[in-house]
Amino acid sequence: MPKRKQRQRRTPGTGYITPLADGRAKAHYPKPGGGYFVKRCDSAESAAQWLAELAKRDADDYDLTGGQQTLKAWLNKWIKLQEDDPDLDLKAKTIADYRYKLG
Repeated sequence: MPKRKQRQRRTPGTGYITPLADGRAKAHYPKPGGGYFVKRCDSAESAAQWLAELAKRDADDYDLTGGQQTLKAWLNKWIKLQEDDPDLDLKAKTIADYRYKLG
């Protein structure tokens, strides 16, 4: 019986890639509440790219299950917009409240 081809291990929690018989690959990325997001890709490289994109979104406070930004990311966005454009019509109290909620 031939030996199985050794694959490079991924960091725990970043998903895994299953090679398919036709040369394609299936990528699995863990959901925050359990289970996996699954996508069939044309190659192992495109599967790794998809997993890297999801890991980046996860690191940027993006809610993967709801498809929306988290409150922290949303508040930071508005604070940055106010800093970049002082003429933006946001009151100082609003920005101070956003900063307070961020901790």
